[in-house]
Amino acid sequence: SCGSLAPKLRKGGCSDCIVTRERADWERTDGCIYLMKELCCLDDGTNTNTGTQTPVTMEDDVLLPLLTELMDVCRVNHFPQGNDLRTTLFKNLVGMAHGLGK
Repeated sequence: SCGSLAPKLRKGGCSDCIVTRERADWERTDGCIYLMKELCCLDDGTNTNTGTQTPVTMEDDVLLPLLTELMDVCRVNHFPQGNDLRTTLFKNLVGMAHGLGK
């Protein structure tokens, strides 16, 4: 079970959920953190036979504005889920750094 309350409330199950709502801005930002990590960890796939990965190089002119904006957003603390958002960022920073060769 995914832990959804929908079956308990007799409003469908996980695959038939009729309980919907708009995503909150912090949820979208949380997803962007995971997306940024995946982008930082991309490889070009040229060395699949050897089992090694060649990282895709993200230029500083692309990466710096994205990471700067991400850091600025995570400084905001006027909403209850701000700590959750920062936790997601901190948990993914190491993977981002490794993906960028740092």
